[in-house]
Amino acid sequence: MVDVENMSPMEFVEYFKKINQPHFEQHYRYGSEWIKTADKGAIISWLRQGTWNEWAAAAVVARLVKDYAEYVDPEFYPIFARQVSDEARHWVLRHRLLRKFGGSMDNFKPMDEWIQVFELPLKLALQKPEFFQLRFTSVLQVVEWTSVSHHRGVEEGAGDKYPEIKAVFRELLDDELFHWSIAERTWLKLCNTPEARRDVLEITQKYTLPTIDAARRKRVELSRQHAI
Repeated sequence: MVDVENMSPMEFVEYFKKINQPHFEQHYRYGSEWIKTADKGAIISWLRQGTWNEWAAAAVVARLVKDYAEYVDPEFYPIFARQVSDEARHWVLRHRLLRKFGGSMDNFKPMDEWIQVFELPLKLALQKPEFFQLRFTSVLQVVEWTSVSHHRGVEEGAGDKYPEIKAVFRELLDDELFHWSIAERTWLKLCNTPEARRDVLEITQKYTLPTIDAARRKRVELSRQHAI
């Protein structure tokens, strides 16, 4: 791991994005390659998990502001509150899209890999309360960062074949960029010691990026089998 001893918070944020660019590009490919070959059943399966994901994201951020507000910098209260609202709206958009393709959430069971994605933010944050907001954003907001590229891949790969999907994911993208910016703002303010910067790198490299990669790959695989 590169020594981050003398980096400024701004340098650290840019360093994080640079060293993880291969992950960003890989999640784009997951989305682009999947939508180009997806049939109706694959889309329904994929959207069922995606609809649940929006509910899970809203729930974990709501828990953050409701139950753990003392660990959150007050400057970020309205920002996280907006994310809760965004995720709830995304649930509506995804569910509406699912219905358009003839699907529903009946008898849905979320994938274990995605349950883990949404359990990690609070689990890891509570293990080190002095870095609570840093750790929370190092999981959930970094997942949002990968979603930016993933959904850009879906949007661009959909082309003229699936205009409904293209329109919805274009709308989601702007919000996901904002959700990722919560990590950037947090890190710019709180990554002011080498220990804090090293902790962010450890959490993202050891937990967040491997976990979201496994969840996204498995979702693509199972959706192609119409198995979600």
